[in-house]
Amino acid sequence: MRVPNWGDTPLSEEIAVTGADGRFRIRAVPPISQCTLHSNAEAYGSRDTDVPIKTANGLSFDLGTVTLPPANLAVTGWVLDASGSPIAYATVYGWGEGQPLRLSAQTDARGRFTLARVCPGKVNLRVDASPGTERRLQGQVVADAGATGVVIISRELAGG
Repeated sequence: MRVPNWGDTPLSEEIAVTGADGRFRIRAVPPISQCTLHSNAEAYGSRDTDVPIKTANGLSFDLGTVTLPPANLAVTGWVLDASGSPIAYATVYGWGEGQPLRLSAQTDARGRFTLARVCPGKVNLRVDASPGTERRLQGQVVADAGATGVVIISRELAGG
């Protein structure tokens, strides 16, 4: 749970782990009108839920069911430089609405990558590569989860 406008205080964020039944309890909810519940789990995506807070002391309320999408797809492809040569050992990052936190993969010696544990929907892909110390390359595309043969063209950054 993230609480807006509480800065870096003990009440700005609380982490609650669900029990075997999937239920959880947040113990201290500050007297505000709304907060955001961020939900995620291993092998699933994430979801942010805006939660209206009732400020009556001592009362519990049920948020209902928060359903997380399964992260059971992958995106595969190649990372190439502007001349079409593969970039080995580059890092590919993935993110997007409902996607799991911390999606990343490394290309192999042929520039091929597999970004696993992706949820259905769109996935933003970004590559950062430094093939040698003289060049820094970046590229970005948007792909559908489950896509194969995605090509990310990385170009040299200005000044780097």
